Amino acid sequence: MAQAYFVRQPVYNHRHQVIAYRLAFLGRDLVDIRELLERLQEIGLPSLVGNRFAMLRVSDALLSLPEALPFPSSKAILYLDLPAAAPDAALLGRLQQLAEQGYQLVADLELAEAMDDEALQTLSLVAVDLARLPLDGLRERLYAFPSKGIKVLALNVESHRHYDLCVQAGCRFFHGGFFMRPEVVQGRRLPAGRLTVLRLLAQLQSPDTDLKELEEIISQDVALSYRLLRHLNSAYFGLLRKVESIRHAVVYLGLKNLRVWASVILMTKIEGKPSELMKTALVRGKMCELLAEWKELDELDTYFTVGLLSTLDVLLDCPMEEVLKELPVSLEIQRALLHHEGVAGAMLRCVLDYESADWAAVQDSFLPAEQVFEAYLNALHWGEETLGQLTAE
Repeated sequence: MAQAYFVRQPVYNHRHQVIAYRLAFLGRDLVDIRELLERLQEIGLPSLVGNRFAMLRVSDALLSLPEALPFPSSKAILYLDLPAAAPDAALLGRLQQLAEQGYQLVADLELAEAMDDEALQTLSLVAVDLARLPLDGLRERLYAFPSKGIKVLALNVESHRHYDLCVQAGCRFFHGGFFMRPEVVQGRRLPAGRLTVLRLLAQLQSPDTDLKELEEIISQDVALSYRLLRHLNSAYFGLLRKVESIRHAVVYLGLKNLRVWASVILMTKIEGKPSELMKTALVRGKMCELLAEWKELDELDTYFTVGLLSTLDVLLDCPMEEVLKELPVSLEIQRALLHHEGVAGAMLRCVLDYESADWAAVQDSFLPAEQVFEAYLNALHWGEETLGQLTAE
């Protein structure tokens, strides 16, 4: 049986809120796709995307099999993987049926341009793939769609400049790596709040900071202390006795774990960024840790820290080289974050390749793809649960 690996990738609106997750997967033929759908049924779409939509690519062959679309229209957006030609009568009838059932249908721009008005009425979205289409002249090609009630989704937006150009062209939804790129402006200083977080992280990560000093650092930040104690006393840890003070937390967690959890909580305090970034940091950290555990490696906290800190340049809008000048982390972590060197760096590279659905790179890595997939699913569940608990009022 073919193996179907998939990853969810956020789709943002113009307010940088996640409104859906695009499910990118390995496999193009009907056997692979049907296996993917079976696995999605086993996992449960709500547990994978929460209260957002899942965007799934569907072929004409799949559309002809009604039983192959078991997901409710309230949760699924169907991305039409069809030739760039007007649909025939049978296919048009199926599209109309799906639209009447409440499914939102997405077509590539070339396909939408080939459709007549009757076929266009079945669409909710038109997708512009920047990996294939130039931005030049895009505004003119998209001009008529909003007047027909069809909104525009930009795919593979990989820079903030391209994001701005897509907004000007009339796009309202966005997918791509732009949200994982730091928006660096020469001469701009870090906002005071982010600078404070960076300085505290530096103190937490310093190898010269002992347990007593760590306790003092955390105790001096009232919000950090409160959130750390609340998290320790949550159902997540399931402690038999309540942790009443940071000193008790120090005894319970130990130096390494206290550094990790205090760093996680500090990073959730960074304002002005989508919560999806912090979720990504947690998933990366947990994936690296789970894969290191599977490889029976020591110092699991190192691998978690590498994954966690890999988003810090984006959260702070500062080049990683500059961030690491302020963070006294080990040379191993520096090499992993800057150049993907060493075992931790190779682990992070594999996690990033999986995140971007670079399946060839994942399969060429030193880790089995099936194990990476299982680590991803477990890390995703853990990241959702952990962030929800940490950010709950």
